[in-house]
Amino acid sequence: MGGMRLITLLPLVLIGCGPLASAPPPVPPAAVRPVVTPGFETYVTDHNGFSRVRRSYAPGAAAMAAAASPSAASPAALRSLVALDPSLYQGFTDVEVMAEVAGPDGPVTRLVRLTVDQAPFSNERGGAPIAATGMFYLRGAHYTWVTVDDGPVLSGQSQRGLEHMVLDFDRESVSLILRTGVDAQSQVRTDLVAEDLPLDVVSGAFGGAVAMRVWVEGTPEILTAEGSLRGQLGGSPEYGTGRHEMSTSGLYYGEGTDPASGRHVRLDGVFVGRDPNVLP
Repeated sequence: MGGMRLITLLPLVLIGCGPLASAPPPVPPAAVRPVVTPGFETYVTDHNGFSRVRRSYAPGAAAMAAAASPSAASPAALRSLVALDPSLYQGFTDVEVMAEVAGPDGPVTRLVRLTVDQAPFSNERGGAPIAATGMFYLRGAHYTWVTVDDGPVLSGQSQRGLEHMVLDFDRESVSLILRTGVDAQSQVRTDLVAEDLPLDVVSGAFGGAVAMRVWVEGTPEILTAEGSLRGQLGGSPEYGTGRHEMSTSGLYYGEGTDPASGRHVRLDGVFVGRDPNVLP
């Protein structure tokens, strides 16, 4: 009887060990939430491999921007409106906001082209995802340009305007808050709150339909607009020295007409961000 017990137990032990030795390695998660963002060009640049998001406004915008000179004395000079803090964003994010201005130092008369370039995103090592689960946070700067009833272009900005950004890798989603107020550097108060925007955790692309609000200075009016947002992650979700290595940038646009007053509003914006632990 003892021999019979030994014979029946040995096959069970061998069968139990076999699959452990031949288990396939984990693979990066699949992108199950498509990122659909009409109105933007998206591609990888040849010169440095950054992921680019671009939106052009004026006819021949590319040729105009290529010929731009910040010191030009022309009445319709072009210049780039945004200069990022190199200590925070150099090597991570590049931004170019080309606009037509009334003389070299005059106000913006119209946008020509908005571009954000984001360093490559990596969420894989040795055939396995670095992060297939968890939540990550970013904060940073926000810039916006607003027109009401085709009036003058109002510029809004805040170095803390990307107030809150949550990357939820389990839900493959992004939620964020973008705001500007009225102060010495900003002419207009705006608010964009988006929840559960689709995130591709493999490529780092995210975005979708968004809604925003504009407070009309000197009046009680709050105008609403609807549009689209496209963003990109860069770096890696891997943690080191108490912070993750991800950065972000993106563009959005929107417009709307108030049914009561008939007033029309249009917005275009740029945002950038990094782990809050590296920000001043």
